[in-house]
Amino acid sequence: MRFFTLILLAVLPFASLAATVAVPTLQQRVTDEAGVLNATDVQQITTQIVALEKKTGHQLAVLTVDTTGDDSIEQYATRVFDAWKLGDKQRDDGLLLVMAKTDRTVRIEVGYGLEGDFTDVQAARVINGSIIPHFKQGEMGPGLVAGVQSIARQLGVPVEGDAPAVAPRPLAEPAPTVSNDAITLSGGSVGLWLLGMIILPFFFLRRNPLLRALFVSGIVTGISALSTLVTSGAESVSGDNVGLLFGGSLMVQMLISSLIGTLLGGGGSRDRSDDSSDSRSSRSRDSDNSDGGFSGGGGRSGGGGASGKW
Repeated sequence: MRFFTLILLAVLPFASLAATVAVPTLQQRVTDEAGVLNATDVQQITTQIVALEKKTGHQLAVLTVDTTGDDSIEQYATRVFDAWKLGDKQRDDGLLLVMAKTDRTVRIEVGYGLEGDFTDVQAARVINGSIIPHFKQGEMGPGLVAGVQSIARQLGVPVEGDAPAVAPRPLAEPAPTVSNDAITLSGGSVGLWLLGMIILPFFFLRRNPLLRALFVSGIVTGISALSTLVTSGAESVSGDNVGLLFGGSLMVQMLISSLIGTLLGGGGSRDRSDDSSDSRSSRSRDSDNSDGGFSGGGGRSGGGGASGKW
């Protein structure tokens, strides 16, 4: 009997190590089951995750456990990801950073839809370059903070304290050249143009603003060009610039036609349905952004990511 008791006592520790570790309930962005983070660490990680969410819409969660039991770090991370459903259901853009203290393992699990933007190589770079150097020094909190910040940088999200990116200086644009064949309107031509633009719209085609604008623009352009031709000579007029003058006149005429329509027909009242719709959308966005706890959005893991051991 004593012999079997000794065998049982020898086997029990190994049996406990091989137990399946339960997945904790997701209630916040940082779940510290291993008790390796202080309040400052949690605040820094949470702040950076919120910045990532606002800039990209991606969902990141951090989990620390003492051990993954009989699961490898990869298997346990997959179980956690499937249970928490990190990321948007349509985009599958979730991220999970999980660390097992006693096992001395760490993994970044990447959602299926995010694997193109955050590759396995990038995940390994974050683990080996930012996280593990701290872990080897016994700095669990700073290591996870550095890891989350490095993930944010890889996804184009700035980190507080980083030097601002300097925008490249735009190339100097060449100075505009002035054409030598521009129309030189005389004082009389300018006067005729203004008079025609203002007076003629009240007498022609009042029921059709477009035809009125075309008709009046043609008249004033012809009169102005003819007046310039008589007073300044043929060298002051070219076909291209007559076209520009007509186009400018047409634009002014459309504006005048709009003003005439407002004066004669009333401006009408604005439809308030758009305002109410915008208001509802704004309230909906505010409701979505309100602090009502942290939960997954239905995302899936594609098995991508990287693992490390220290």
